[in-house]
Amino acid sequence: MNMNEACNVTTALSAFSSISLEEMSTIRLMNRTDTKYIVSLSALMDVLQRASNCYRVQEVQGERNIAYHTTYLDTPDYAMYLAHQNGRVIREKIRVRTYVSSGLTFLEVKKKIFSGFDASLEGEFRTRDGLQTVECWSGSAGVSYKMFRWLKASAGYSFKF
Repeated sequence: MNMNEACNVTTALSAFSSISLEEMSTIRLMNRTDTKYIVSLSALMDVLQRASNCYRVQEVQGERNIAYHTTYLDTPDYAMYLAHQNGRVIREKIRVRTYVSSGLTFLEVKKKIFSGFDASLEGEFRTRDGLQTVECWSGSAGVSYKMFRWLKASAGYSFKF
């Protein structure tokens, strides 16, 4: 997407009402379905125009277009990715996400258990030091034994970056 196209998307998003992080925290308890599509810019603009009265855009400190970089960690044979693609009922996801504007980095470790259309998150551990935690994990401060036991079992692989 070039700069002109990005400006068009930003302009289209300005037609949406906003939703704050505080409001989003109450919605987090609801079930969520993510579906991704590859579409042309003109199709995206059409969808945004039609959706502007029905959906809201998350806004954080006056920003709606929040850039971030994500690195997913996996086994050498991509076991976590393949579990997702093959619809495994119980699976794990480990990622490092950095928000560009603030520079905050989080290590997110998730174990998902699906039953029907309901998804539950057993545990999530976030830290501000990102990849350093993967390199020097000791199971210390602030992590419950149950969570540490799960992390040790699932993170005992050599990860690719």
